[in-house]
Amino acid sequence: MFRKTSIVMLLVLLVTLGISVESSANKLQDMIWNSVKEFVKDTAIDIIQGFLRDDVKREEFTALKGKVSDLKERLDSVKEGGYNPPDFDSVEQTVMRLTNIVNAMESRFSLLEDRVTALEKRVTVLEQDIPFVKQTIAEWEKNSESKYLPTLDTQILFPSMNSIVKRRQSIRGTISRFVSQEYYFLIIQSHHFGKLHYPQQELFSATWEAVGVYGTSNQKYGYRYDTFIVKTSKNEEAQTIRQKMGKGLKNLPVYTEIVGNKVTTIFCQ
Repeated sequence: MFRKTSIVMLLVLLVTLGISVESSANKLQDMIWNSVKEFVKDTAIDIIQGFLRDDVKREEFTALKGKVSDLKERLDSVKEGGYNPPDFDSVEQTVMRLTNIVNAMESRFSLLEDRVTALEKRVTVLEQDIPFVKQTIAEWEKNSESKYLPTLDTQILFPSMNSIVKRRQSIRGTISRFVSQEYYFLIIQSHHFGKLHYPQQELFSATWEAVGVYGTSNQKYGYRYDTFIVKTSKNEEAQTIRQKMGKGLKNLPVYTEIVGNKVTTIFCQ
């Protein structure tokens, strides 16, 4: 009798112990899972904040990318351990979306780095032109009548802005980045009489000098004219401008563009 009772008590003790061990194991798994979810939450906050910032550095991004990889490993570990919490799919979907965000950040980094490389090359080229750029922009801003932001490597050197010119006037200038495959022309445009464009001379070198004709023998003083350079890469447009020398154009050809500054002068007979 005593032996049977002892066996029953032993069985009860083993069952109770088994339940206790299982309960402890479940609690431990729950704790591990909750820590995984906390890590997901903290990582999500860091990634979202990083994505919305424009000044994230490469080392910060690398750290975020490492956190996402760590999250995936933790989820795989939970899955392989046979633990199946009710919100596992939700957490897994969140990690997948965080991976998408990190991939988008990486694409943006690559694009920004390409732009930085291009800008660095351009800055290297422009460093020698900075004083010239500042001076030219200042002159352009003073000319409220100008409709064009000048191409800063081409300019009329003489006559100067708002100077008085004769009917036949010497004009000098530069085309710093002269391209032999393009056509350049000196143009004088009247502020009066339909604002016609009068081609004066075709320009064939980076440093040039020409004679411009302002007004006619019948005009009185006080008339205003703009002097500037145009260029085109189209042979047919260049031919049109040549044919109109001394006659005047209402409009410049479609693909002909103004380069450099525009100098406004006053004709005085």
